Amino acid sequence: MKRMIVPVRFLTGMLIPFLLAGQQADSVNTAFTDVSVHLEAAVESVHVPLNRNVMLNVRISWQGSRNRIELETIDEPMLSHLEITGTSSSNQVLGGGRGGEVINEIGYTLKPTTLGMAYIESVVLHCRDTETDETFVLRTERISVEILPAVRETEGPDPAVRLAAVIVAVLLLLAAAGFVVMKRRRHGDDAEESASSMIREEVFLSELRMSVSLKEGDRKQAYTELLKLFKRYLSERFAIPAMELTTEDLLVRLSGTDLEETLVTRCAALFKEADVIRFSGQDVEPAVLESAYTFVETVFENALRDARLAEAENAEKKSRKNKH
Repeated sequence: MKRMIVPVRFLTGMLIPFLLAGQQADSVNTAFTDVSVHLEAAVESVHVPLNRNVMLNVRISWQGSRNRIELETIDEPMLSHLEITGTSSSNQVLGGGRGGEVINEIGYTLKPTTLGMAYIESVVLHCRDTETDETFVLRTERISVEILPAVRETEGPDPAVRLAAVIVAVLLLLAAAGFVVMKRRRHGDDAEESASSMIREEVFLSELRMSVSLKEGDRKQAYTELLKLFKRYLSERFAIPAMELTTEDLLVRLSGTDLEETLVTRCAALFKEADVIRFSGQDVEPAVLESAYTFVETVFENALRDARLAEAENAEKKSRKNKH
């Protein structure tokens, strides 16, 4: 993947701009003897259709201790003919110890608003060297993106096929509605709600095993489908827009549900690792895909087990009540 990269670096004690506006590059190396900070702004493509998003990634890194540099503020870039529709963030230390590389990344999803040239103005970083107490201001150069006419969306199935699918869907909905009415008449609202809960987890578990393969195909595609499926499940179970929320906002919303704290922590690790893979462009390792799959499958299985236990308890209570 080619990216437009505009880096700015500083050596402790002085500010050094390094401009690569208009060039295409994959990485930029530093060669300072003391601590240096590397600020980099990159877009995935400088030619984007009107009905697609511009993906901007801001990367801040330095060699040494995580506590050596304090990131005070990062100003959002001024935009021309673009608007921010989503953000995400991640941080990690590669190598460990005082000699490791500290990496902080912020991702912006930008929506074009008109054809022609769009501009991403400077990303401004205010940071401080905690050993010398010196403060620095780093800024990137402007990035230009050409907004092209909208591309044609992928055509759907044949009209006859669509009509047949609609008819089948209507019949299934009618059958489901009749089933629900019968269940309410026979078992009451409590039993019906438990059955619906059981069916939900069972459907998601079946879809997981059918649509996500650990043995063949594109691992990155399988990883993406796995995360989408899990977010759809969280949306239905907790009535939250998980697909539209940033990772941080989603974790805040999950903390306010009845989801166990340990599961919230595991969700945080899963989604943050996914953000790192997404914005770094790295491949999905088999162990990463297998670990994510096992976690999601376990969540579905445990929720399904709890729903069935609750249904059995309700049935037993009702049976005892009828005997009296």
